[in-house]
Order: sequence, then structure tokens, then C-alpha cells
Amino acid sequence: MFLGHYAAGVALKAADRRLSLGALFLSVQLMDVIWGALVLAGVEHVRIEPGFTASNPLDLYHYPWSHGLVSAIALALLCALAWGLARGLGVVRGPALLIGVAVFSHWPADWVVHTPDLPLWGDQHKVGLGLWNHLGFALGLEIGLFVVATALYFRVTRPLAASGRWAVPAIGVLMLGAQLSQLGGPPPSPRAVAGAALGGLLLLAALGHWADRKRG
Repeated sequence: MFLGHYAAGVALKAADRRLSLGALFLSVQLMDVIWGALVLAGVEHVRIEPGFTASNPLDLYHYPWSHGLVSAIALALLCALAWGLARGLGVVRGPALLIGVAVFSHWPADWVVHTPDLPLWGDQHKVGLGLWNHLGFALGLEIGLFVVATALYFRVTRPLAASGRWAVPAIGVLMLGAQLSQLGGPPPSPRAVAGAALGGLLLLAALGHWADRKRG
């Protein structure tokens, strides 16, 4: 899932306007940011297999640290604690809790679309419902989630500038374009995938921060 991850971030911003959309965009994709760094470091691994699923050619056969269920829970708790301490908040209340929810939301969203490659712990007991093999349904679900989340966000915020009316939908279109680009042919190498993911996710977090400042 890609656009669907960001839908969770937009919905959580609607739930608590104190949170930055940029911080939420980074949080919902933190597992993939870590994955990109670990693939570049040679700690985790991915194969390029054209036709592996209907949605993308990535065989994510080894990523126990970034995408294991136990790792996801630990990362969410750590981020909630760090956010709470940095902001003087309790880890189990308010924005700190929502940051933890944002971080963990990545795993169940991936579980819906991935083939059975998500490890529950270590590199064992892998699960995934495989919605990526049903391209039209998977895209429709992700687009629908983002539209609903954006509508919620627009209900609780107001534009502070003209760009506040279109910035978040435009970023959603950019995300969708990036997702569809995976259908255009296999990437040149696993390192290229990881590097592009790492750079792209950080860029989208920066764009989310910018867009959020256009609404209040």
C-alpha cells in the first residue's frame, strides 16, 4: 500500500489538529524509510521479479527488522514515547498516542495488500492477504481511503491561502502517479528502488509539512 498509508496520516491530522501533517506523513511511512536505509546498507533484501504481483515487481523476501510485527509494535511505542517526552506529554494520551498509531498503521495496511511476506517476528511466520494481485480493487480502495481522509481533514480545517484549497489533493495525485509508475516497467536494481523510496518518502513528508501550513 502507498496512497493508503498517507490516507491514515491525513485522517489522524483531522483527529488532532495539533499534529503536523509532515510529521504524520513521515510516521506512517517510517517503516519504509527504515527499509530503504537497511536495503542500501545490505541488511535487508528485495528481488526484482517482473510480474511478481499485478501491482509491482518487488519480491520483498527479507525484511525482518523494518516490517516484522514485533518490530512495528516496538517502533510505534518508541516513537510515541519519544514524541511524548519531546513535547512534555504522556505516552498514552494526546498527540503522542496518535504518532504511535500512525507508525503502527503501516503494518496492518501492508498486511492487506502484500503477498505473505510480512514476518510476525524475526524472519518467520509470514502473512499477507495479497490484494496487490487485484490491481483495480487495490487502487480503488487506496484512492477511496485518501478521498475520505481528505474530506475529513477539510471539514476540520480552513484554507489560510489559495494553495490551501488544492495542496493536499495535489499531493495525493502526485502519490498516485508515483504508485502507478511501478506499472511502467521494472526498476533497474534493488538499490535503485531503496534509494528512490528513501528520497521520495522524505520529500513527501516535507510536502505534507508545507501543505499543512496552508490550512489552519
